[in-house]
Amino acid sequence: MMDKIKSLRDATGAGIMACKSALIENNGDFDKAVEYLRKKGLAAAQKRAGRETSEGCTRIKTDARGMAAALLNLGCETDFVAKTDDFKSLADRLVEHLFANPGVTAEDEKLKAIVLEVAPKLGEHIDVKKAEYVKVNGKGALSYYIHTDNKKAAIVELQSDTANVTKLQELGKELALQAVAMTPSWVHREEVPASVIESEKDIYRTQAANEGKPAAAIEKMLEGRLRKFYEQNCLLDQISIRDSKKTVSQFIAEAEKELGAPVKVARVERVG
Repeated sequence: MMDKIKSLRDATGAGIMACKSALIENNGDFDKAVEYLRKKGLAAAQKRAGRETSEGCTRIKTDARGMAAALLNLGCETDFVAKTDDFKSLADRLVEHLFANPGVTAEDEKLKAIVLEVAPKLGEHIDVKKAEYVKVNGKGALSYYIHTDNKKAAIVELQSDTANVTKLQELGKELALQAVAMTPSWVHREEVPASVIESEKDIYRTQAANEGKPAAAIEKMLEGRLRKFYEQNCLLDQISIRDSKKTVSQFIAEAEKELGAPVKVARVERVG
């Protein structure tokens, strides 16, 4: 059976579950299974694969206590399809599946099978671009922000012993908003790979040398250039969008006074 499923998938581009169902429905007859998939439009999905899916939507589902969340980004080709009820319902269904099955990724066959049930009706290449399940490890809370375009979004995990979970979640939402607005690549500067730092230094040195600056001066400039790099790319080093006189780290430090406990930004998952 598995050999037939693989052959049918290779021939039509349909998902594993769809191929399995087609063979069962047609008593194992390969040619009839191909015809079955073509009639349902599933075989045509392969032809649409590879098309750019720059439109779409993001869905986030959390539990009541803010301790677990699922983040789903579903892509399509046009804004027209992204606004249809069928596409929105598909996104809702997928995020429910993701939330109910921790550990599922964008490559999950069940997710793909659900997409293939609806994609033929929409007539575009539809793909799951991001699928993440986040759970608080220890004490803390999750917060999220979805932009008004329903595409850009972020989930932030904060760890803290504070008793004021509501205030902690408010802080987390502010940081999620910051992440969506300023698109940091890392949370802490310590997370930046050494290879990236060395590459940045090499670029700075080359630029300065081309400007005729002496080697001694160039090395002194590196610290300031790297500081600017961190401000642009690391969440905690960024200037707060709420107060341009403070960094995000300083913004958090002020919140810690109200919370009565330290706060650690443990994780940021971002889309867009």
